[in-house]
Amino acid sequence: AEAMGGARRIDDGQIQMVSNDRASGNSSWFYKADGQGNAVEWKEQYVQFDARTRPWFQAAAEAGHPVFSEIYRGVISHEPIIAAAYPIYDETGTLQAVFGADYTLSWLEVLLTKLPVGPAGQVFVTDADGRLVAASVMAETFFVQHGKIERMQAIHADNLVLRTAARALAARQEAAAAEFDLDDHHYLVNMAPFQEYGLNWRTYVVLDSGAFLGGIKQALGYTVLIFCLALLIFLALSAWTSRWITRPILRLNDASRELAAGRYRPVPDDDRQDELGQLSRSFNRTARQLTDLV
Repeated sequence: AEAMGGARRIDDGQIQMVSNDRASGNSSWFYKADGQGNAVEWKEQYVQFDARTRPWFQAAAEAGHPVFSEIYRGVISHEPIIAAAYPIYDETGTLQAVFGADYTLSWLEVLLTKLPVGPAGQVFVTDADGRLVAASVMAETFFVQHGKIERMQAIHADNLVLRTAARALAARQEAAAAEFDLDDHHYLVNMAPFQEYGLNWRTYVVLDSGAFLGGIKQALGYTVLIFCLALLIFLALSAWTSRWITRPILRLNDASRELAAGRYRPVPDDDRQDELGQLSRSFNRTARQLTDLV
């Protein structure tokens, strides 16, 4: 028997069950669910809905393995949606069912707006053809034409920074980076491909170098200042240490000259407890003995 079952979460957070089979006349019936997941109250229906015609079902059936669908318009929400689909086969390799989970692109946009890229930074995602999937700075990345969702080309986007960043790397398919100047701001843009389960997307991160590098430059300035202060302290300590070591030697030299001239002048550094103090005491003792003999 051909049938479809599932669940959805509506805007107020309520979980609803959905059933589509011969009993419902191949229409999707939505029910309010209780805490155990049982359908308890009929809410609405979507007439003549065949899941096998939907992009998520067809993508999984064609791929034969878990895959993401192309972006399409939801039949109820009318929002851009991408679905993760998983085909189920029996022992003979015959397709029995497809599990699907829908993700609205508005959810991805909310996620992008929460990324810490600074007030002038932004993040956006395109497909391999350069069409916008989601962006942190644009309210709408698509328009509806003849009942179908048409996504905007990033290089033609209304946002000037986004448009310039996309054009800077439009010809690149592999990971790349670029820089550009706009309205007295210097921007850095990095693009990285994302290729998983049938997706072929490009993620762009745009940063205002002034805001992004401002903290780094400030920290570098503090580092240079600390280094200069440390250097000054080191030079001052070196000068003081040099004088502390050389002064007793110079005094010993002067006292030796005086003693050679027949004049005894004690060296005042005999109270030191290091080798220079010991040398000073020995000199004073020897000088007194020589003076007494004379």
